[in-house]
Amino acid sequence: MPKAAIGRLALLLTILLSASPASTQDMAEMQKWAGARLVHFHLVGEYNGPVTMIPSAERAIKVNVSDRIEIDFDWDNMKAVGQPVVKNFPSKHAPPDIIPGCPPVKVNGTLEYFTLQSLDVSLMMSLHGNRDLPAGSVPKADVNEVKPCAFYGWDDVAASAPPVTMRVQLPQPMMLAMPSAPGFEMEFSKDHKSFIQKINTDGWVWTMTPTIVK
Repeated sequence: MPKAAIGRLALLLTILLSASPASTQDMAEMQKWAGARLVHFHLVGEYNGPVTMIPSAERAIKVNVSDRIEIDFDWDNMKAVGQPVVKNFPSKHAPPDIIPGCPPVKVNGTLEYFTLQSLDVSLMMSLHGNRDLPAGSVPKADVNEVKPCAFYGWDDVAASAPPVTMRVQLPQPMMLAMPSAPGFEMEFSKDHKSFIQKINTDGWVWTMTPTIVK
């Protein structure tokens, strides 16, 4: 028996044991996913939180930023089929905070929290990209700490694009037939058609929707 079929059978048995007593509808859902040979995944990743926009030695200028990524690919229970389709959305953020008594921070460029450039699709997905931080100038602090600025000049910071790698757990679609979410930062959507993974270590929330192709 192929490894993929063995894995589906083991998961099906786990679901059956956890769903006692299972309804006719539960059984039909389990059998549907167990017989699927090709599944399409639509992933939506959303970030909302703080980021250091200008990493100045004088003051690290932070803003709240939101970002979004969409990924589509087909999965045959062993590997991805074909080239994944990726859509990066522009980041949005509030203006930098005004430091009392200081001239406004100068920002020269655009902040992009994460731009996905490549990914390795497996049960533990690796997403490779970069974070684009704009150049800027930050008012220097008063070395005597008498006033917040009193304008002592500027600390100029060059633009940068540090590499970033994220990892996302790809769920087994058959788990949607379970009566409750499997845990491990994973829950079900209200319509029970998607997985929602909240990754506490990096602040991203992923909505992963599988649909059967054949």
